[in-house]
Amino acid sequence: MKKIYSLATVLIALVIFSSCKKEYECSCKITYVVDGKVVNKATSRNTIRAVNEEDAGRQCVYFEREENYAGQQAVARYDCDLRY
Repeated sequence: MKKIYSLATVLIALVIFSSCKKEYECSCKITYVVDGKVVNKATSRNTIRAVNEEDAGRQCVYFEREENYAGQQAVARYDCDLRY
């Protein structure tokens, strides 16, 4: 009977810890373009807490964007990838 309780305890612990959220890193390459010329490059890192890699990948996509600045021909492009 003790073996059954021990086995049940181990199985419950495995289920609990396997469903915990893990941390993933979303790395973005930022390119600044003014008048059609690349003037600067940078990187940005964002931590994502998700249950699995697929969810983290979907959240990483939200960091991708392109910003246009009014009054200038200036653009900031964000290209993001999920890192492990």
